[in-house]
Amino acid sequence: MSVADAFMAAVRGRTLLFDGGLGTALIAKGLDLAVEPPEAWLLTQPARLGEVHRAFYMAGADVLQTGSFGLGRLLRAGQIPGVLSAQDRPHASHADQALHQAQRLARRSVQQAMSAGVPPAFVVAALGPSGPPPSAAEVAAIADQTEALAQAFLAAGACALHIETACDPMDLAALLAGAGRTALPLAVSLTVSLGQSGLETPLGVPLARMLKAIGEADVRPVIIGVNCSQPARRLRRAVSELAEWAAGQRGERPRVLAQPEVDEPAPDCKRPPPPETPERFAADLVQLLSEGADHLGGCCGCRPEHIAAVATRLAADRH
Repeated sequence: MSVADAFMAAVRGRTLLFDGGLGTALIAKGLDLAVEPPEAWLLTQPARLGEVHRAFYMAGADVLQTGSFGLGRLLRAGQIPGVLSAQDRPHASHADQALHQAQRLARRSVQQAMSAGVPPAFVVAALGPSGPPPSAAEVAAIADQTEALAQAFLAAGACALHIETACDPMDLAALLAGAGRTALPLAVSLTVSLGQSGLETPLGVPLARMLKAIGEADVRPVIIGVNCSQPARRLRRAVSELAEWAAGQRGERPRVLAQPEVDEPAPDCKRPPPPETPERFAADLVQLLSEGADHLGGCCGCRPEHIAAVATRLAADRH
């Protein structure tokens, strides 16, 4: 059985626990976003990145997501870390150099996550938005770049590709078009909150329009989810609407994934309140199962101790 087949059997058969906020965990370990993007640590700080993967694995995560979230954005912007200079590769264009290096980093991200546990967890490649909403002329290039990255993830042994934090329908359509040319199972997570017109992305795009983009794609995701933007207790409506949409799809029902952020309340005038405790995070997150979620995880601010609390809660509920 291939890793993709094993992952799909698990997706269909039980509640999977995804890991937490990789980016915020790297910041806690010293990453300075003013100096370098998180993806640079695939080259400069692989040991520290591996420590984060290992911590989530030891906390009980079934699924580890790769440190490749921003590769598509960096590739589109021509800012891939470690691109060789023209003097080092005089016969290659900058675009060719960037694509070659981006694929190398994609493979490395999978390998680093795979080495975090024995036996290894399921390793899902992560890919965020490609950047600002694209023009019609940019869509084909984004799709081609996404296909190249997805092929690299697949060659390195990833069991699926997670297009996450999606907030623009045209960008999402381009990402899906490229990823759909490969054999990787696809997961898609949107980031939404309650706006004037109901649930919408940070760009003001209604949830229904994002789901329309997914429904019109040639490839069907095996997982549809919501991540970031809100703590678990504020994602009940979003999870419920995603579950209703998934149930109405023809063919096999996409499973629903919820990966909320940890609530970090704004400080008052007297003292800063503490962030959400792991126990509170776990209690609120598990409640989303009753709203239609099939799989759970965390996003920004979700540390290994939060995932450990969720793992404990799920184990207790199974018994």
